[in-house]
Amino acid sequence: MPTRIDHTPINPAEDTYIRQTFATATAGVATSLSIGLISGKGTDERRGLLKFDLSGYLSVGSFELITKVELVVYGISGALPDGGFVRKLTQDFDASTANWNTHDGSTSWSTAGGDYEDEDSHPFAAAVGEIRIDITSIAVSALKAGETNLLLILMADSGPSVSGFNIRSLDSATSGERPTIDIEYASRGRRLTRSSIGG
Repeated sequence: MPTRIDHTPINPAEDTYIRQTFATATAGVATSLSIGLISGKGTDERRGLLKFDLSGYLSVGSFELITKVELVVYGISGALPDGGFVRKLTQDFDASTANWNTHDGSTSWSTAGGDYEDEDSHPFAAAVGEIRIDITSIAVSALKAGETNLLLILMADSGPSVSGFNIRSLDSATSGERPTIDIEYASRGRRLTRSSIGG
């Protein structure tokens, strides 16, 4: 049978953003995620954190079927003149309590501002509207390692003209503009459903 391409969009299980200036503040129920160095706020860098639960969708071996994974976010305001990056977060977090200093309100990150991998970095340009970022290598790496949660951090380039950029969050009232990952995979003659992929 011929191979066809199917898509599975998944919303985050949790998301939040963390702030350098207000290092113990939480933003777990904010309707937007703020990224970058906010103009006029000195060293107030902000980073977005997203967690996607893949356990019900993909078994560890199913990475062989994946052709592309994109993070899809919706920009609403602001700018990142030097661009931004998506990287793999290496420490799980609790969106209701995470802040710049800790990932769960009490346990410190190894490095303040979140623990992440530098090696696999995926750039994006800030824009109003839908933004699609190819994160295939991050997602496949997580599945190969047997990780059920895909953990991501969104941050600004460290260039001199960084400013603030805002995207819709999981808590946005506009459901069609909430973050998702779109998993594109090849199947032969049948659509791989949530149950058939996770089985």
